[in-house]
Amino acid sequence: MPKMQNHEMETFLAEPGHLVRIGTIDADGMPRVTPTWFVERDGMMLFTPRQASVFLANVRRDPRISLLVDEAAPPCRKVNVSGRVEIVH
Repeated sequence: MPKMQNHEMETFLAEPGHLVRIGTIDADGMPRVTPTWFVERDGMMLFTPRQASVFLANVRRDPRISLLVDEAAPPCRKVNVSGRVEIVH
């Protein structure tokens, strides 16, 4: 599948019903992937973890993450991003 253009990614991420899969690293170094709901706003992917969630503890310790939003049905679009989390209250 060809790479999506920026406007196609924005449209895809704005569609309701998609989950983001958040990849973090546990304290023991093992990878963890957590699916959750998100909102895309102004080029940022925003999500709200529960206070006691493991992935929140992980990003507080190490802000590096990978994010994946995909769909199983054709056209099987996906957005995969790696970066650093900024915790905003």
